[in-house]
Amino acid sequence: MQAQRAIRKLAGYVPKVSFTVVLIAFFLPFVLIKCDDKEIARVKGTELITGTSINYEDPFSEKNQQRKVAPNVYAIVLFAIAFIALIVSFLPITIKHFILFFASFLGLIDFVLLYNSIQEELALEFDIEFLTGFYIIPVALLFNFIFFIVAFASQAISPKNS
Repeated sequence: MQAQRAIRKLAGYVPKVSFTVVLIAFFLPFVLIKCDDKEIARVKGTELITGTSINYEDPFSEKNQQRKVAPNVYAIVLFAIAFIALIVSFLPITIKHFILFFASFLGLIDFVLLYNSIQEELALEFDIEFLTGFYIIPVALLFNFIFFIVAFASQAISPKNS
């Protein structure tokens, strides 16, 4: 009984914190781009949302090159999911916890698609490493997702009457 009370109380805070962490992570470096072990650029999540250009020296021709990176649809969708879920977490609606659980699930799926799209777009030309900002997102979403599974399973909160 006390555990259910504690979970109910945490249900008001966990999604607010986790989705805020996801949004903050977009302002951190996401990807380190290298060519021949030389750092070319660090791309933030916000730059994946808006698009950016990477300036580098081609090791073969020794000329300066510019590679435009188009806005990434999956980064835009993931940011939107986190932003909308954060707003929903403050609203007094009856199915709030179900919506937040579903947003975490969709966010995790979109994260996998984002990872694949970055690999497809940049890994063919450059050596890439994913950085802290990138790895914070699945941790926060997975924590939120597992929290709601435990909360629903323990019947501390109901997906319908939150």
